[in-house]
Amino acid sequence: MTYPFNGINKLEGQKVSDITLSVLYTRDDIGQDNQEQNQPKEIIEEIQQEQQQPIEEITKVDNDCPKGIVEVTVFGVKDVAAMDSNGKSDPYIKIIVGGITQKTKKKKDTLNAEFNETFKFDFDPNQTQERDIILELWDYDTFSDDDQIGKASFPV
Repeated sequence: MTYPFNGINKLEGQKVSDITLSVLYTRDDIGQDNQEQNQPKEIIEEIQQEQQQPIEEITKVDNDCPKGIVEVTVFGVKDVAAMDSNGKSDPYIKIIVGGITQKTKKKKDTLNAEFNETFKFDFDPNQTQERDIILELWDYDTFSDDDQIGKASFPV
């Protein structure tokens, strides 16, 4: 899916890039004996219904959700706002789930970057109040603090 980054600080209110990513949530209770578990036909029907729903509905988690693994694959960003004097940026992405932060490798001198990196997070709704996947777009700077360009978030 492609999702927009909204600008922050001096770029607030602007779309500063698009990110292409995949999110997979795997419940820890899959495979346990449970009479309420879906049968294969019901699982296929569920997947087909999810494919027709907006991302907010697919990724929505209620407070009773089981713990599991959130897997985020960041494919790339395009049309990144230029932050450096050369008209380019050195983008990287921070992914935050349940208070845990991981980040992609930085890509030098580009406004369109391919990352193709996958990150896994243990998600236990009983251990955190956080229910969002937070994505932050940053510009790497060698001699000063990195600049945050944009931010996007959606429910686990």
